[in-house]
Amino acid sequence: MKEPDFFDTEIPRNVKCRGTRNGAILLYKEFWVKKKALRKIIIRTHDIGYFEKVEKQLRVLLISNGYDANLSIERTKSFQYLETKK
Repeated sequence: MKEPDFFDTEIPRNVKCRGTRNGAILLYKEFWVKKKALRKIIIRTHDIGYFEKVEKQLRVLLISNGYDANLSIERTKSFQYLETKK
């Protein structure tokens, strides 16, 4: 089943949410990418401290699930995406 496409101005479907410790609501989607297909993860944030915290947590999660320990995790100020092999 193909995931629905959505734009930043739309409310996406099939989105999960949870509360955070500071009272904010975090929206997220779960999806699976084959280990050999995942080349890079880019995280959108202006805060380098936040990026470093997320990068460490994400790296632990990836390694514990058998992904490459040297997978590139980068920061951008513009957008988020996953880059996969063609």
